[in-house]
Amino acid sequence: MIRIEGLGKRYVLKPPGRSGFLRRVRGHMMGGGGLPVHWALRDVTLEIPEGCAVALVGANGSGKSTLLRMIAGISEPTTGSVAVGGRVGGVLDLTAGFHLDLTGIENIYLQGALLGLPRGQVRRQMDSILDFAELGDFIHTPVRHYSSGMLLRLAFAITIHTDPQVVLVDEVLAVGDGYFQSKCIREIRRLRDEGRTFLFVTHMPSLAESLCTHAAWIHDGRVRGYGPAAQVMAEYHPFVFGAILDAGPTPWMPELSAIVPVFRAGSGEVLIREVRLLDAKGTPSRVFATGGDLTIELTVESPESRADVGMATVVQTLEQPVTEIYSAEHGGCFSLPAGRSVLRQRFRSLPLRAGTYYLSVGVGSALDFTRMYDGFVRLHTFTVEERSALPYSRRILRMPATVAVEAP
Repeated sequence: MIRIEGLGKRYVLKPPGRSGFLRRVRGHMMGGGGLPVHWALRDVTLEIPEGCAVALVGANGSGKSTLLRMIAGISEPTTGSVAVGGRVGGVLDLTAGFHLDLTGIENIYLQGALLGLPRGQVRRQMDSILDFAELGDFIHTPVRHYSSGMLLRLAFAITIHTDPQVVLVDEVLAVGDGYFQSKCIREIRRLRDEGRTFLFVTHMPSLAESLCTHAAWIHDGRVRGYGPAAQVMAEYHPFVFGAILDAGPTPWMPELSAIVPVFRAGSGEVLIREVRLLDAKGTPSRVFATGGDLTIELTVESPESRADVGMATVVQTLEQPVTEIYSAEHGGCFSLPAGRSVLRQRFRSLPLRAGTYYLSVGVGSALDFTRMYDGFVRLHTFTVEERSALPYSRRILRMPATVAVEAP
């Protein structure tokens, strides 16, 4: 159990110039008046049950890492309190707790001592730590000569083999290679399934939903959202990618998909101004039922009338594509008038199993859809609740759909 109440953290910013020391002394004597301060966290209240896996998301500088450090006991709160049940282990900073002049082996014993573990217990775990870290003969080398990836291997191996009840992981996994990231994710899943309390900072929404049942959205030092991961990420996506929504599409570059999981691309000849998901009653929703209705509504704008326009929809899970539909295949090759129009793609008797799905939509030439006018890739998510049994299929489903065009 982690209970955080009214937590705040204030930092006094160092004044520039040679007179910085005198100014700090003068400010201290005056009760801190006149010194610039920064509140990294303000009035944060969270209660994380034992065994809960929580993703911490938010922009750089929002306070996520500060929150982890206060949960770990590294930093004291300015206001409020943090109560943690059980031993805390984590990877918050690659060099935290390491003595750079000691070898990897010596630092393992040092980390164990800092965690209050008997030397014999550390010795019993030594082989497992070394096997997981896979550092070879470098384990006998001072860690100041390690690369950031090697430090991550050692730090993570120590963390997971010291029996923590609460596991904290900052964004440091990004420095590891693909192979070791995969090992870390498997271990994170194992710890989560064993009922350890787990907090994970990430900028990858799909990873947050895959590893965690809940998410906390931290913005400007405050909790902006907390709840089921799919629900919080559905609110976080449009916010964090607001610039993508507001700006026009960029020319399509295959490299985009390797850099960011969510992006907007196209020629800009037709612009998507709004994307809405509607239920059977025409009400905006993010939750739908298996066998129910789902309508994807696009508000588009064309500077001039345009013929032979098509709509594309891609639905996928984290693991695999589910469906890929081009409206022209269903008789949806249409003309747009100049100005704004509304396109609706309706799915009757939704044949999707329960889970979270990612939605990509686009408009382009119905004759050649490599000519994309505007498209949003994985910007939207929705959840399906299974209320009737469906046969499981790994193949791409061609969900029946109709497309209608309405004048503004």
